[in-house]
Amino acid sequence: MLKGKITEFSIKLTVSLFALSLLSVSAAWAEDSFAVDGYGQAWYISDDSDVSTGEIKSEFFTRRARLGAKGKYSEGDFPVKFRLLGEFAGGSATLLDSYLDIDFNPLFQVQVGQFKYHFTEIGTTSSKVKAIGLLYRPEVVQNIHGNLGQTGGSLRDVGVRFHGARKGDITYGYNLEIVNGDGINKADRNDDKVIIAHIFGSKGGVKLFGAYFNGKDGVEGSETDEKGMTAGASYKGGGVWVQAEYAAATYDQTGAGDLKPKGWYLQAAYDVMPELQLLARYDWAEEASNQSDNEMTTTAIGVNYRISKRATISANYFMRDADNNYDEKTLLGRSGSETLTGSKVGNVLVTQFEYVF
Repeated sequence: MLKGKITEFSIKLTVSLFALSLLSVSAAWAEDSFAVDGYGQAWYISDDSDVSTGEIKSEFFTRRARLGAKGKYSEGDFPVKFRLLGEFAGGSATLLDSYLDIDFNPLFQVQVGQFKYHFTEIGTTSSKVKAIGLLYRPEVVQNIHGNLGQTGGSLRDVGVRFHGARKGDITYGYNLEIVNGDGINKADRNDDKVIIAHIFGSKGGVKLFGAYFNGKDGVEGSETDEKGMTAGASYKGGGVWVQAEYAAATYDQTGAGDLKPKGWYLQAAYDVMPELQLLARYDWAEEASNQSDNEMTTTAIGVNYRISKRATISANYFMRDADNNYDEKTLLGRSGSETLTGSKVGNVLVTQFEYVF
């Protein structure tokens, strides 16, 4: 345990020194290549689930408060980009992104550090409302992409990413990532790494994408196999956005049989006017396809209204129907909340004010 704490402290210390070194050299970078950015999201949430006495059902809180810096250094043989991003909501500061990205060629770039890995399309998308649409990702994305197995988290990990793209009449690209598999700001627990392969192609507003991951979970000497896949398509054009995706995974449960979550979603949005967007989504998720009575469907409707270039207000309503063996949290997006099953899982109203700078 002491060794793990020392390793974790070393990682945090290294990241902190890395951040300071970037700030110290920023003056040598061109003014237009260094920027500070961020955004905040304030939520009100109301959950009509059948919760235990004392469990909160409605609340105002800060969902996200993110501040970061990014830049590009072009004086060497190959341009180098950097990114730092921190999360300050929830009462403590958390490092989300910390990486260098070296541009050898449009089809071959190397990113090293802590970053958001590429698996499902909507899981990789930014949490800004302009990018994600509805305020909560589909259930299957939370179940599989969110942890990339069973012990990761925050849609991010530490490792190396090889990526590239060719733009033109037909745009295509790839991401090949090798990560620890234990989530953000954590030391690896075994010598095995998780490999993620992601490809995409687009033409005339239509985009196809797919990904696969394979790795091991657990402490050294008692690892379990984990693997997953996803495939989907989207269309954007004329104020219309439609996206669908399927994902499935298999987690080896030693002595207890495999755990096989899967699911899909269909999401659509329409821009009534430049400032007003209407959205709807249906998603279905199964916690274990080799077990019974553990499915949940969610029908969501939403509206986004941009009140200025940087500020947007949103309202979403999620109608959830869960089987008796499906485990679901109350208060979407909140940690430490009660786990419910079956008819105790209720509908949720979420409103948000977002400001981007």
